[in-house]
Amino acid sequence: MATIAPFISNAGETVTWQQRTLGLPDAVTGWPAVSWAAGGDIKALFRKMGVREAEPHAGRITEVRLKMYTYSLVQHRDRIVYGGQTYEVESAPEDYNLRGTFVYRACILVLVSV
Repeated sequence: MATIAPFISNAGETVTWQQRTLGLPDAVTGWPAVSWAAGGDIKALFRKMGVREAEPHAGRITEVRLKMYTYSLVQHRDRIVYGGQTYEVESAPEDYNLRGTFVYRACILVLVSV
């Protein structure tokens, strides 16, 4: 039985993956510095999950969510540049296995910037 990796390679879109890295802790807050290193280009398939408008006290925000299917090792809080927009991996990616063999990874992305 064939895996989904060849299908993603052929039918998927090429996007830019930015890996999240933690630096030294800040002297005042104690929180580590966060930066995104270029992880390179990966192939992925996308499915639109929905758009939601929320109205917190500060104003109106629009949340755009996508589901991404890939065989790359993306992690929680990594960033993906897709269609000229930057998305962040919102939740821990789920691995899907078939008979003990890694097949693909799915995760939810949320729009960070336009």
